[in-house]
Amino acid sequence: MVICATWRAIHRAPHIHQLDVRVPAGWSYGYKAFTKGNFRGKGIYPAIAHAELDTCSNLGLTRGISITDVGNRASESADGKLGNARVGLAGFVKMGKYRFRFRSRSVRKTGFDFIPSTE
Repeated sequence: MVICATWRAIHRAPHIHQLDVRVPAGWSYGYKAFTKGNFRGKGIYPAIAHAELDTCSNLGLTRGISITDVGNRASESADGKLGNARVGLAGFVKMGKYRFRFRSRSVRKTGFDFIPSTE
């Protein structure tokens, strides 16, 4: 039984709507995390996140970035407890087959971007 899982990428990662995320060189990208309801609030995710970031650090990846949907209070709370800081805003608008992406200046400086999926 899986009670907690998290995923990180170091080059590119799948997103949604035929978009991937380009991960900046030297960074890791946390793109999914899940803790089963009965086990939330017990410190399991923070323990896994710290181990995960230690592994990344050992690989020379000294910075991490992730996306949190606007209004996802659980993720915002977990980020705060882990000492993560908000970098800026990034997103896209899908209109038919077109996707218009946007990134705040601080996000652009990291090299993070939404790119067309390879699938």
